[in-house]
Amino acid sequence: MALLFCDSFDAYTAKADVTVKWGLGSNGALWTSYGSFSSSGGKFGGGSINIGGTNATSANQMLQCPVGFTYSAGYTVCMAGYIKIGGVPASSAAFMGLSPNGTTAGMFDINGSGVLRFYPFGSGGASATTGTRNLADNNWHWFEAKVVLNTASTGSVTVYVDGTLELSLTSLATIAGGTPNGFVLGSVYIQNTQFDDVIFWDTTGSNFNTFPLGARRIACLNPNSAGDSTQFTPSTGANWSCVSQAYSGSANVSDTGSGNSDLYHTPGLSYTPISTINAAVLNVFGSNPAADGSRSITPKLKSVSTVASGSGITLPGTNQNFQSIFYKDASGAAWTATNINAAQPGIGD
Repeated sequence: MALLFCDSFDAYTAKADVTVKWGLGSNGALWTSYGSFSSSGGKFGGGSINIGGTNATSANQMLQCPVGFTYSAGYTVCMAGYIKIGGVPASSAAFMGLSPNGTTAGMFDINGSGVLRFYPFGSGGASATTGTRNLADNNWHWFEAKVVLNTASTGSVTVYVDGTLELSLTSLATIAGGTPNGFVLGSVYIQNTQFDDVIFWDTTGSNFNTFPLGARRIACLNPNSAGDSTQFTPSTGANWSCVSQAYSGSANVSDTGSGNSDLYHTPGLSYTPISTINAAVLNVFGSNPAADGSRSITPKLKSVSTVASGSGITLPGTNQNFQSIFYKDASGAAWTATNINAAQPGIGD
């Protein structure tokens, strides 16, 4: 697999949009009360989400990543993102980790001193604490964790914060109870924790499989004009504007044939990347109203004068978001800022 899911939170316009991409975790009902969205509160001034409130009710595992994994002994999963914790909690505060469980097991949290901890599955509340810094200081931190999953005492946990090793646990039964199959964000008595540029991946395959990544930034590039192909039918206006609208919008592009495609220009990056561009990720949001399993869509990404295709997606009966990952440009070379800026995302059938 390698890269499993990522979210810049920049494509949203309202809190309701968040659950278009994210599922609700075991305490998901409390997202309504303790979750919020900001269009400008992120690490780089874009979108971010916030979970919690001063001494909010116990409510970890509120949002669940839509892409999971299958457990096997020794399987290694990684998670990262910018976190900003508003203050030291009155009790332990779990903010990111593994699902399912509904308790603190499999979660990273901070204690009443703001120090990082990890709760193994089935630990009965026991945790190993080797963190040294107060992370609940109302500043953005790049959090990056690797967990080697094992029911025997051969698992391990490694965490870097702002590029510095913060937690290193070895000879650990990282799963002593339930079997994890995904990732979650949440809180337990947490004090306003913000999230931005969240990434989940594993160490399989030949791309996006290293740890630590180092601090990363996810750019959200929405269509801003028509690309080299406009073969789908817009419900109103221009093709690109239908695709660029908010998730709550009702406009769409559609096609009843096959072999057609739509491509779109974007404004390109608003900054110059200072590190490697690991991947271009295309989000496709669509459905087949007939709900008969007979319609599919193929993500397209044109770069260096060539259109590359992702794996075909069988469309469900209601709108759903899918991510397609392009680790290289269409020539097979590593992405450059120039090629990202000129690339044309799109769809085909």
